Order: sequence, then structure tokens, then C-alpha cells
Amino acid sequence: MSGWYVKRDDKKYGPYSSTQLVEMAKQGQVLPLDWVAGGEAGQWMPASQVKGQFGPSPQGTIAPPSLPVGASPTPLATSEPMNLGKKLLGAIPARIFRPVIGMIAVIALGLLVSFFSGSLILYFLSFIHVAAAVVCIVLATRLRKFLYAPVAAMLTTTVWGWYCFSAIPLAISIPGLLAGIAVGVWSLFVFRSPEVKALFADAGKPGTLDRLGTPVLAGAAGGLLVVILGISGLWNMASGPKTSGGKGGEARWAKAVRVSGAETPKWEGGKSPIPGSRDDFLAAMELMGGLRGHTFQEKGITKVQMAFQCDEQKWHEVFGKPEMLSDGYDSFIRQKYQRWRHKLSDGPLTLTGNIFVYQGKTQYQTMQAWFD
Repeated sequence: MSGWYVKRDDKKYGPYSSTQLVEMAKQGQVLPLDWVAGGEAGQWMPASQVKGQFGPSPQGTIAPPSLPVGASPTPLATSEPMNLGKKLLGAIPARIFRPVIGMIAVIALGLLVSFFSGSLILYFLSFIHVAAAVVCIVLATRLRKFLYAPVAAMLTTTVWGWYCFSAIPLAISIPGLLAGIAVGVWSLFVFRSPEVKALFADAGKPGTLDRLGTPVLAGAAGGLLVVILGISGLWNMASGPKTSGGKGGEARWAKAVRVSGAETPKWEGGKSPIPGSRDDFLAAMELMGGLRGHTFQEKGITKVQMAFQCDEQKWHEVFGKPEMLSDGYDSFIRQKYQRWRHKLSDGPLTLTGNIFVYQGKTQYQTMQAWFD
């Protein structure tokens, strides 16, 4: 054998004799996390796996002494870990610092937007998802348990799937989803590399996920993402107000014609309102006897005067079940009112009016429609 070679941060050093290597290990110049090979054509392995040659580095070593006389390369630099939240995460090795920070950023932003998801169930499920990802990151960085690193990456890949069918705008949820996929898959490939795995305390032990290739794990993360998207989508369909007012995407104005018996209108320019839109909603109210007044702006919100009344059964049949927001009181007209909302394809429509019981039937009476 022509001597020992040492590799750190993709830089190769050597050759060194066995005596030099042992002395360098004692002085902390060669660390257990470094890679060594016997001869130029030798197989690279973590220094910690060379039995009888390398012990643990002296505690407190920051800058190593000069290399022994005759060493060919520049002295090895210490791989002092970078720290972030040391009490919680411990010292994060430089090679996994960026993936860990990327995952934390994706998860933190996901937790932030979850407060605006508009569904308590989706918020609860996404919170469990985020908590599991955080626990895996902590276990991987503080305890150096390798199993949790790829699991954390897979959870990062899928965390934004909960928000794509929520009240969060697609302009936010879709970029977040793509960022989560990019960071998660990248982190997964980084963690699965042999050099990074050697940084973990259980690197020499066969792991549960070792027999599965990295593409297989990435595919499993993709499958989990599809399941999450399916759950959130089905929950949104089952619980949220309908955007079309009827099955099969039927326009509200068309349903209003059928329910009220009104004549089918002749639309200006021959184009009817887009099903599920605000114009579709207001047109349906007019076809059922509603009177539309003037449109005005108030504190940046577009409002339409709308006088309309119908019983609850017809309202639900044509417009769908509303989302109740609050009760209020108008001091000018000295009258109580309710405010409720419908989710539409071009944004929510909030209505103010009264919901009351008349002759045993619940009635909806509107005064204004707001374009939030």
C-alpha cells in the first residue's frame, strides 16, 4: 500500500504513513467523520470504521496543529459544525446545514398559512403533519439518528398538500407546494448519500429504510402527497359551500329558472355568467325576484344593494348552504342583521340581511352583497 489518503469537503489529502495517520488522529487533525482510503485506488470509508487506528477527537479541538514534516497537502481544516438553535437541534454538521434550514423554512411557512386554511379539520391534520416533521428534524440533528432524516424530508415534500384545496389562495398554495417538493426531494437525496450518512451516530448499523432506494422513497413521498391532496379535496367538497349551487356544475341562474319558473333570460352579447361566479349568483337572485340597486365602494370593498327574500329550502337548493359569519346591529336603521358568506369561483360573496322564521319557515332576506 502506497499510504493513506484523507478526504474532507471533497478535497483529497495525502499520502500519509500509518504512523503519521495515527499521530494526526491523536492530535485531532483527522476526525472520525473524515473519509480515508488505503492507497490511491483504495475504497473510501469513514475514519471511524478503521479499527485500531482512530479514536475520538480530543474535546475542544478547534484548529489543528501543523501536519507532520513530509506531508504533501495543505493542512486539513477542522469541520467544526455550524450551530442553529443549539439547545433544540444540537450542532448541525455543515454538510446537512442547508437541507435542514430549507426544511425548517418550508415547514414554518406551512404552519403560518395553516391558520388561514378556513377548515378546523384541515388545520388539525396539517398541524399533526408539521409537528411530526419537526420531531423528525430534531431527532435527526440532535440525536444524530439517521432514520429520521429521510422521513423528515418526505414529510417536508408533502406538507403543503393540505392547503391546495383550502381557503388559502392558489397563488400562495401552489408555489408553496412546489417549493416543498423541491426542498424535500433535494434533502432526501442529500441525506441518502454515503458521505452524509457517515455523519450520524448509527451510520454503521443497517437501517429500516436502507434496503429501499432513494427514488423509491421519493416515489413514496409522491404517493403520500396524492393521498393528502385527495383527502383535502374530498373534505373541501363535502364540507364547504358549493361553488356551483348544484350537482354537475349547473349554473345558479339556470337552477333559479327551474326553481322559480322564470323565463330563461337573453343575455347581453349572448354570453351567460360563468357558473359558480359572483355574476352567476347575483343573476340567480334577480331571476328569483330580487331587486338589484346601485353598486358602490366602501373602504375598498365593492358592495351591491340587493333586496331579496326566499325561504331556506329554496335558498339551499339554488345557492347552496352558506357559511355563517356573525350577527350585527345597524344603529342607523335600528335593526339587527346577519352576515353570511358563499365561496365562489372568483372570490367570496358576503351577504348582509336577516335570517328569521316566518309562519314556521326560515327565511333569508338580503340587503347588500359584498365582494370581499
